[in-house]
Amino acid sequence: CSSDLLEEPHDPDTSGITAPPVGQTRTDGSPVPTSDEVVMSAVLEETDLDPADARGDLTLAGDLDIDELGRWAIAADVEHALRTTFPDAQVESWSTLDDILTAARMATAR
Repeated sequence: CSSDLLEEPHDPDTSGITAPPVGQTRTDGSPVPTSDEVVMSAVLEETDLDPADARGDLTLAGDLDIDELGRWAIAADVEHALRTTFPDAQVESWSTLDDILTAARMATAR
């Protein structure tokens, strides 16, 4: 994490998409997106998903029509936004929206 971020504890619950922590901001006063917001932004860039229909159990290939290239685009967007990296094998194993949410949450909990 960047030194200009105020750390907030992350809920280890991966049952769904969580709301951003209240009051989390950068030193310049701008809000810091949660890992869930970063993932959803990346997924929405690659799909026609209505955010109201987002569920962790949606499959990337079947429900969201995300191919391998789309999965890597999402991974790159999330890695860039969270300033982290995911092992190739982990990205290749993602099959549901919850898999990406969980990986991003774990990355920000380090």
